[in-house]
Amino acid sequence: MLKQEGRVAHSATSDLLRSIRAFRLHTADFQQTVSDFYASLDTPVSLSCAILWRYDEHLQLAQKEVDPSQYLDADSFGSDLAAVSFLRKSTALKTGIDLKKVALQSFIEAENNCKRVNTQLRKDLSSGQLHPDDWYVLNAQIRKIDRILGDFDIDAMLDRCSWGPGSSLSIRGDDTSSPHKFDSECDITQGAYDLFFPVLRKAYPSWGNLDRLRIVKGNSIVTVPKNAKTDRTIAIEPGLNVWIQLGIGRLIRSRLRFAGFNLDSDLKN
Repeated sequence: MLKQEGRVAHSATSDLLRSIRAFRLHTADFQQTVSDFYASLDTPVSLSCAILWRYDEHLQLAQKEVDPSQYLDADSFGSDLAAVSFLRKSTALKTGIDLKKVALQSFIEAENNCKRVNTQLRKDLSSGQLHPDDWYVLNAQIRKIDRILGDFDIDAMLDRCSWGPGSSLSIRGDDTSSPHKFDSECDITQGAYDLFFPVLRKAYPSWGNLDRLRIVKGNSIVTVPKNAKTDRTIAIEPGLNVWIQLGIGRLIRSRLRFAGFNLDSDLKN
């Protein structure tokens, strides 16, 4: 009964989201709305945005930026930031940019940068060539992390495990509800299996899917819309990995909150 009610609620939410996504403002009304918005801001930057919009210079409009260091008051900066940001996520901008390609290139560059740093750190640490100042900073960071996080508590982690709201490697489509995942989810990586399977089996003895787990290589990197200049890369994870990751993540958040760092608040951004 609970599974059925959960699926009905999820279906109703999906129908509402589909109807919202299907709504489209008439092209002429949309054009006028954009022009009126720029006019309402009434700044040189918003005027330049309006001109670029009027003459279909979408690439220049998407690339337009403002520098906060060049402003003397917050109101002027806010108006200009609103102007350059207004259409940044709009699919109406035809920039000619391969958004997926840009996103994947940025992702690969970031991963390669991390790899270079990690390789150099390991080399310096193993050879004893790390600069004394860097050694001090590294050890100070290690001590601070150890003091805040403390010892790992497997029971506290298991209490915080749950499914994520979205898709996984094996669960796609409209029904990504928790009941459906309990029925069908069985993907896990070898590393996660080796570390956590004995614990999961003991903690959840009646969870039938744990008897038919499927070992997968890893996650899948895909892109989703971000703005007019680039897509965003996301990782679609194996379902059981998500279950474990959310438990560990929430445990870390709780330890951080106890130390005065509340990740649910922007006060210490």
